[in-house]
Amino acid sequence: DSFTLRDSSFTSTQKGAVVGICGTATVISSSFTSSFSFVDEDDNAYGIFTILKDRSCIVNVSTSTFKSNSGYGIHQHGGNTSINHSAFLSNYGAALINGSTTVFRSNFSRNSPKAGLTTDGDLTVTYSNFDNNLLQDANLFCFGGAISSNFGTTIVRNSFFLLNTADFGGDIAKFSGPLFVENTAFEDSISYLVGGSIYQGYFV
Repeated sequence: DSFTLRDSSFTSTQKGAVVGICGTATVISSSFTSSFSFVDEDDNAYGIFTILKDRSCIVNVSTSTFKSNSGYGIHQHGGNTSINHSAFLSNYGAALINGSTTVFRSNFSRNSPKAGLTTDGDLTVTYSNFDNNLLQDANLFCFGGAISSNFGTTIVRNSFFLLNTADFGGDIAKFSGPLFVENTAFEDSISYLVGGSIYQGYFV
């Protein structure tokens, strides 16, 4: 099964704007603004755009905007995700993805307190900007203000990081897998403990 959202807008929706279980989900030129996520009675977490537990699911997001949402803009519970020419602005968190992810020419700005992009799986980021993202939790150490990548291979090319903040790795934190960074600029990163821009290692 599959579904497509095109030229659509979702504003101030409750309990997630879109929730699906599908083979392929495509979002084109759509916006998600000032909406709310939730956790159900079975402790399943829902973002603003959520795909539930299906490891074969494919999510394609292009030319879309997630702004001022009280939850993760995208919460992909399993499968592959591509994000192209899209913006994540001033959300509780930009995206939480369990699966392989590619990001191309996208902008992640002022997402807080759950920061930019969190992934479990291979991640490739190209020609993208991450600025003023904050990962903060009073009860936990926080890793990667712009990108927190667990498992798999992480590749970052031709991108820009500015004023991102976390306890470990103000810009990028990488666990259990190789990290490749090429032709990328890091400026004014803030790490409260270690790894001003990049932290590669283990959870503390």
